[in-house]
Amino acid sequence: MATAVDLGRELIRRRISLAYGGGNLGLQGAVASTVFTNGGLVRGFIPGYIATRWVYGPTYGVEHTVSSNYYKYFEMNHAVESFIVLPGGVDTMEGLFTLISWASKGLHNRPIGLLNIDDKLEFAKAFPGPGAGYDKFANPERLDLELHL
Repeated sequence: MATAVDLGRELIRRRISLAYGGGNLGLQGAVASTVFTNGGLVRGFIPGYIATRWVYGPTYGVEHTVSSNYYKYFEMNHAVESFIVLPGGVDTMEGLFTLISWASKGLHNRPIGLLNIDDKLEFAKAFPGPGAGYDKFANPERLDLELHL
């Protein structure tokens, strides 16, 4: 959790606003809380079916309710200059692979950084792996994937 708080402090120090997946749980909640409580601009993008059930608790800053996880990433893509993925659950992995897929198809050119806290994102080093032919499945010239250890 300390690394997530440090990331939030660094965003504040650099005057970088935060767009995230909404709610107040986990590592992204810690980043959002840190940015918000220190006066930074925070926007949370959360699907309506999740927001109404408060599955992830209240969202820090301005909440943007969208129709699905797909549209969450679509809207966030228009609001950010880059993506930082922190370890999380299934929704986080869905988001990571959605962003990688879009980048490989040229649908966005924003850097995708992975903050590998406690080696939870170690698996990403092997992606897409030797079994995936770049000529058939991914275009490395369009894929700006950075793994920050």
